[in-house]
Amino acid sequence: MNEIAFKIDWLSITIHTDHKIAKYIWKQYFQEALGNLQDKGHGGRGFKCLQFAELGAKVYTQPTNEGKYFHIELPGQACACILPQTFTSFFRWLVKTEDAGADKFKFKVTRIDFAFDNVPFTPEIFRKAIEENRVRSLTQRESLKVIDSPYRMREDKSGIGCMTVYFGSSQSARKVRVYNKRGPTRLELELRHVRADYVARAVMVKSFDKWLVMAVSHVRDFMDIYETEARENLASWWAQFIEQTERAYLKVYSAKELSKERIENWFETQIGTWLFVLRQKEPEFLDEVAKEGARRLKPHHKMVLESIESG
Repeated sequence: MNEIAFKIDWLSITIHTDHKIAKYIWKQYFQEALGNLQDKGHGGRGFKCLQFAELGAKVYTQPTNEGKYFHIELPGQACACILPQTFTSFFRWLVKTEDAGADKFKFKVTRIDFAFDNVPFTPEIFRKAIEENRVRSLTQRESLKVIDSPYRMREDKSGIGCMTVYFGSSQSARKVRVYNKRGPTRLELELRHVRADYVARAVMVKSFDKWLVMAVSHVRDFMDIYETEARENLASWWAQFIEQTERAYLKVYSAKELSKERIENWFETQIGTWLFVLRQKEPEFLDEVAKEGARRLKPHHKMVLESIESG
């Protein structure tokens, strides 16, 4: 049985202070892992300026309402490239700066996700427990949503059949996802709004060896699963998950490798077949397409190209 791997799988945070501090934060905490910020050339989400880096990382600055705040968004793959001690240092700096009361500095975490890979149960087992009312949770069974693709190949080619089980409404501050589309089963706890801010402040200032116990405690605060509807004893596989997370580990990835891998996977699945067809009939056309593409390179294309060329 594979060991459970734990990671932060999403972090969104709004910081109330001058937007120039965003540059300091990026250089100090995230640039080494995710590269330089690049201007998108437009804004978004109520901000005039949007910058991006590797793996979908974004920084929004200059609010349209002329407010004094900015927003940082780190999706799952971006988070996977950041060392846990970097996250801890970042949050300790945030709390320290806020406590000092300098320039009315405030921050609020708007979303944080915890992910556990290689959990010892399947989405089907998880779904069945909810349907049989063997779950202790404030969330109602009516919020259960299942997406089943019985003939879809999993991304790691380990087998056919993908299922995603959602527990918790889309408007809820807490929800759980269990799925196996990438291969091993993953459980994700998504926290938003006040709940996200409260949990992130409690967890992220601690060292990584404390994260696991605290993250599992918040999963269990949201739900526990039992053998029977009487809810006396935990389901054996749920108890095993809780026990295994005490020994979970975190793997840190390279942003360059993940960017390259993501592009290669997309090209293989979306373009590969048509590339073969055109190559048989019009190989010169492909050369012309490549030349035209080189002429129209945008900053995010150049970023990936530089990453590949630098090894």
